[in-house]
Amino acid sequence: MRHLVRLVASGLTLLVFWHISGAVAGWKQDRETLFREGKRTPAIVRRVIDADTVSVDVRPWLDIKVEDVAVRIAGIDTPEKSGTGCTMHPLWHDGKVPDDVKAHENLLGCRATAFVAGTDAVKSKKCKALLQGEPRQAGLLHPGDPVILTEIHGGKYFGRVVGDLLYPVEGTKNPVVWQSLAMKLYKEGMAVIYGARLKNGRLIEDRNALTKGAWWCDGKTSKPPEEERD
Repeated sequence: MRHLVRLVASGLTLLVFWHISGAVAGWKQDRETLFREGKRTPAIVRRVIDADTVSVDVRPWLDIKVEDVAVRIAGIDTPEKSGTGCTMHPLWHDGKVPDDVKAHENLLGCRATAFVAGTDAVKSKKCKALLQGEPRQAGLLHPGDPVILTEIHGGKYFGRVVGDLLYPVEGTKNPVVWQSLAMKLYKEGMAVIYGARLKNGRLIEDRNALTKGAWWCDGKTSKPPEEERD
């Protein structure tokens, strides 16, 4: 009798394991289908962290809401508003990037952040000081605005994802025209292409693509050469 009970218990354990494994495999497949095959996921803007990182509340499935997700915009890189991201500067590895290069980058980073969030939404004291006297920006994204996430996948930093973000072009409805934030920043001369390539007017993620050094890292250039925006 004990032997029979053990056999039944083992059989039930295998059945449950098989069921769970199938469910997990199905979930993984559904997640891949949802996030990697051009699916569009609606979200709501919480706040703009900087020009290429936005916090959103997202509903990947109808009955699940994920709050305060940091989305790093794929395919581009914008100037840092603090510190420096000039990794291709000859003095980067020695930790000796000149202060004037950092200051120039930070000014451009604050400008790009204000362009996306609006001048009034920029909370950094450093940015507020740097932006004094600059033209006021209305911003593209505001808390509560609807956006669409595309091509979302995990990033290298814990707690954030990578993908493109589409926002509604002001004044468009029936139908709404959605604009890629990555392409907008690139076309406005506020970003360089990073880990991507241009194809038919779109940025296609390509981790093997050659990345040009950021033009702002010379400490003086405020806009990229026109050929880099074609």
